[in-house]
Amino acid sequence: ANPRVAALFFPSWERLKEVDGVSESYSPDTVFFAAAFVPGVQLAIGCWCTLVTVCVKWAGLGRFQPGQTSFASVRFELWQQCRALLATADLVLLQRLRGSEWICIVLRAMGATVGANVSLWGHLFPESDLFVFEDGVAMGYKSLTQGHLINQGCLEHRRTNVRSHATVHAGASLLSGAVVGRDASVDAGALVLSGEIVGEGETWAGVPAARTYQP
Repeated sequence: ANPRVAALFFPSWERLKEVDGVSESYSPDTVFFAAAFVPGVQLAIGCWCTLVTVCVKWAGLGRFQPGQTSFASVRFELWQQCRALLATADLVLLQRLRGSEWICIVLRAMGATVGANVSLWGHLFPESDLFVFEDGVAMGYKSLTQGHLINQGCLEHRRTNVRSHATVHAGASLLSGAVVGRDASVDAGALVLSGEIVGEGETWAGVPAARTYQP
């Protein structure tokens, strides 16, 4: 690396060598290499975890269907492992892809139904098969879409649907089995309970969520 170019990015470099006696081994070349190497490792780990998660999901769990999974079953243990892998992939890679088409591709690979022009900023779960995001849906930052509930020692899986051009704002949660209608809106921080149906064009808010506007 050209020292003059390095000085543009690391203006204190020469001063560190002169005043603090920094070792010559820590040259601008080393700094540039580290700056490129660390993100490269993160990308590789994130891609690997994502690939392994998708493979484990399909090989061990297959396609999710509405129903129950006992806590004592092997399927539940595999579900836990998938969640852990997905959390690792999210930490090092997927959270940087939220809101882009790439996160939609990952969800489709895991079985979710994702339409065109969809923006997803929410959390991810292994039971993506149970999620339907139609065209033009916007899921806000840290919104939550669940495909499971805990019920008497079992995971109970239900489909969660978000219809076309609906908006779920930041921090809002859709529990398993919730439906958000076309052009509807769920306000920030709201909690739509399992089985609730947000009607077409309606606005819901609160915990638990209730209708605040009806067209």
